[in-house]
Amino acid sequence: MSEQDGLIAAAILDGRGGGREIGWPEIEAWAPDQGILWVHLDRTGAKTRQWLADSSGLDAVVCQTLLQDDVRPHEVADRTLRYVEDLDTARERAAVTMDELSTRLSEQMNRTMYLLTVVAAVLLPPSLITGLFGINVGGMPGIESPWAFPAVVTVLVMIAVAEVLILRRLRWI
Repeated sequence: MSEQDGLIAAAILDGRGGGREIGWPEIEAWAPDQGILWVHLDRTGAKTRQWLADSSGLDAVVCQTLLQDDVRPHEVADRTLRYVEDLDTARERAAVTMDELSTRLSEQMNRTMYLLTVVAAVLLPPSLITGLFGINVGGMPGIESPWAFPAVVTVLVMIAVAEVLILRRLRWI
């Protein structure tokens, strides 16, 4: 075997992990019942071109593709590279979209927490006062007076209104 005739290496494989080296005469006399034919050819050799066209048994389109100077793997590699770049771009867009969604959810949660804090701040002092008046012990002011309950309710409403006004003045609500 010499690279001048286009044959770089050739073997008939036995299907059990073994094989034997062969040359052009054995390649031309090969039959499928002898085993699997494996050839490594230089496509520029005249003998290679002749064998592929006349004796290989390959389809004419396959032979023509194997013998072309401008091989398609470059086109496939370029197309694959474009697909990979498109996938990278899509991944980056998805990351930006996820960041935007996370920011929106965080802002919504912050608004909700702010509203709950304001409601708790407004309702905490009246809850404290009603809790103190609800302990049922002797000596509480206003127990004997019929106007004590309306007075306490009025004071609680005034405290809540005052808190709302203070929070608005501070621009917290």
